[in-house]
Amino acid sequence: MGLIQQQSVKNTIFGYLGLGVGYINFVILFPNFFKAEEFGLIQLIMSLSIVYSQISFFGLYNSIAKFFPLFRNESKDHNGFLLVVAAITLVAFLLITLIYLIFKPVILDFFKDNSSLYIEYYFVLIPLSLFLLLYNIFESLARSIFKTVYAVFLKEFLFRVLTSVLILFYITSILSFENFVFAYIILNGFISLLLMISVIHSGEFSILGLKRKVNARRWREVIKFSSYSFVGSSTYMLAENIDKILIGSYVGLTMVGVYSVFFYIAGVLKFPARAIYRIALPVIAVSWKGDDIKNIQEIYYRSSRLLHIIGSIIFICLMINLNSLLLFFNKTEYGENYMLLILLGFSALIDVTGGINSDIIATSSKFRYDGIFNAVYLIVCIILNFIFIQLYGATGAAIATLVSMFLFKFGKWNFIRVKFKMQPFDLKYFYLISISAVSFLVGATIPAISNIIVDVIVRSAITTIVFFSPIIFFKLDPDVVRIFRNLKDKLNLSS
Repeated sequence: MGLIQQQSVKNTIFGYLGLGVGYINFVILFPNFFKAEEFGLIQLIMSLSIVYSQISFFGLYNSIAKFFPLFRNESKDHNGFLLVVAAITLVAFLLITLIYLIFKPVILDFFKDNSSLYIEYYFVLIPLSLFLLLYNIFESLARSIFKTVYAVFLKEFLFRVLTSVLILFYITSILSFENFVFAYIILNGFISLLLMISVIHSGEFSILGLKRKVNARRWREVIKFSSYSFVGSSTYMLAENIDKILIGSYVGLTMVGVYSVFFYIAGVLKFPARAIYRIALPVIAVSWKGDDIKNIQEIYYRSSRLLHIIGSIIFICLMINLNSLLLFFNKTEYGENYMLLILLGFSALIDVTGGINSDIIATSSKFRYDGIFNAVYLIVCIILNFIFIQLYGATGAAIATLVSMFLFKFGKWNFIRVKFKMQPFDLKYFYLISISAVSFLVGATIPAISNIIVDVIVRSAITTIVFFSPIIFFKLDPDVVRIFRNLKDKLNLSS
């Protein structure tokens, strides 16, 4: 866990710095200075382009982590690895673009009734998806050589800071909404370009590799694995975005915007997990290669419990400060739909508690099952979203997300338990859940303070102390205890 922890700390720092900027963007600037319909359009375009780019990536996200150690060599050409990755993704992107153009009438008909504004921006998906694809390629390559920090800095921090600049340009009428959308797309391209330059000039990849003979047999293995991974990654990414897409079709862009704001806030729970996932995946792949089951079990167990603890306290703080949070919005459509945050928050907590179960399956000899799980997840998401959105609108989408995530994570947990004899849960989770319940009750019953900022700080501080004190005292998690001791040593506190 040493390398994972070292880079995870840096990734978490940049992630939370970016989270602060993103919070300003998503909770203050976008909701209060953009029409909900306009923000909904931006989020719909992003959701569609994420799916577009993920399909174009052709399942190489996990393949790069799994197979790069086999191609890696001292000369840094890595047997033409960069060449073939680029070729596969380029061909896939061109094919998807062709399909997107051919089926334009069908796609537009899907959105014309409730999201007609999308029709005006139909073609912007093509360059945006290309930029996201380029970022995915080079982020995966950076991760495979255990250099994840710069990628996180670019995407999580710099991108959001520059987005804030664009928003200020829009607020001051320097940019029209149309020009803002175009500038936002160009910004995605700029971030991708910076990461590409960084990876190429890292010294870990030699352009000479583009001239060398490609090992066809080994690449057949990669393509075979990628085909299964493609089903898994593409269906999973579609499942993660189908809620916004269907809300756009059946409810409208305004509710896409409202839903996206609360989805982002709930996503705070996942930030520590993302930092761990980035570096844990290649470590797990190497561990499978060396048959180091004990290391995989340790990472699985510790990551699940640590992420559950962090996710729980974040979710509790969101819930006890919900009334204060809603005061940031000056539009009624946000306050009226606060249940979205509660439902999406529970879904995010279930997600992070599952730990690295997806990575364990995807890089193992049972990798085919990852695609099966994700395909079933997608089917369940589509069915539940279609049913519940018709009944309850955007709230129905949040219900569908919660139920789908629980079934998805439960299925993967049980699979790993049966096939690999690994599972992260024990009696300590009962204690952790009990501590969470008590902490929530304490935080929710603290008398209100007239100053909102002071109220949030005091309420959150007391709740956090109540939450972590028994965890540290009874040593329910070694990572939390170690972090506490390190902080105590640095602050020169007495034992």
